[in-house]
Amino acid sequence: MRFILVLLLAFMSTLSLAQNKRVIDYYQQAMSDYQQAISDLKAARATIKAENEAVAKEAAKIDALIPQYEAALKTTIQALVDEYQARFQQIEEAYVKGLATSELADLSVKLAQAAELEINALSEKLKGSFSKAQVVFNSVANKQGANAKGDANTLAFWQIPYQDRFKVKGIPTLDSNYYNPTLYQSKGPATYVDVVEDLEGKVAMLMTASADGIDPKTMKMINPKFIEGQKNVYDAHFASGWSSHDYDGDTYGSNCATTFGKVTQHYSSCWTYNLGADADSPYDDKHWGPHFHSPTAQSLNLKTDGSSYTRVRRITRYVIF
Repeated sequence: MRFILVLLLAFMSTLSLAQNKRVIDYYQQAMSDYQQAISDLKAARATIKAENEAVAKEAAKIDALIPQYEAALKTTIQALVDEYQARFQQIEEAYVKGLATSELADLSVKLAQAAELEINALSEKLKGSFSKAQVVFNSVANKQGANAKGDANTLAFWQIPYQDRFKVKGIPTLDSNYYNPTLYQSKGPATYVDVVEDLEGKVAMLMTASADGIDPKTMKMINPKFIEGQKNVYDAHFASGWSSHDYDGDTYGSNCATTFGKVTQHYSSCWTYNLGADADSPYDDKHWGPHFHSPTAQSLNLKTDGSSYTRVRRITRYVIF
């Protein structure tokens, strides 16, 4: 600024009085404009600062609310899941009770009817649309080892040849191996629910799906539809193919059944759960039986045995007409 004034004075010394006055007027106007610009700039800066502070405060409020909303959402979802699992376990217990009362002649018909009413009531609460669930298959852990006899040898139980694909096997209880493929041959839509029980007895729903029956030759579900649960379970064990050791109907390059202990079941390429074999060597795993993909089990908060494909106590499929 001082340098400008020196130049201005040197310039003015060469001008007339009138000319000097105009120069001074121009200078004063310029200075006024300059001061106004500075004032406007300061005001703008103050406004921007205030707005930024307001935005920052709102952002801070939002940041504080996000974890609260997430926590509330998580709590609500977990409560629904816990209620769902509790009701499903009640249904299973009632179902076992119903089967037991119908099989033991010394128990009264009234007890059987009461158990059936309990099943229906719980089913109404859970789904609101079905009246009775039946077991399509049930695979249970074989704790006796490879020398277990009869249906207790779970791996051997599920080595079903193609010609026996619609043959009923076993006893319809949740503590025995059981297979009733005739239930797939329904006319019209039916709902299917897959359930797993971990090594500590915790039960989780794996998937719910629907179908309009089954192709009697390929054993593929007709018009399968995913409803809820683990999509990888649905894809592998409901929506794809089926294989036995003497029939290759899966989507794998070779036969999944012959690869994994000759176990007959629905496969894709190849499995998320297996009714009789392991995917960790050795595949027969002392004929233990049911195994489940450990990462998927962990996502359901189920107990695993530390391997990639954990042992489980039970895998069950229900059909609801």
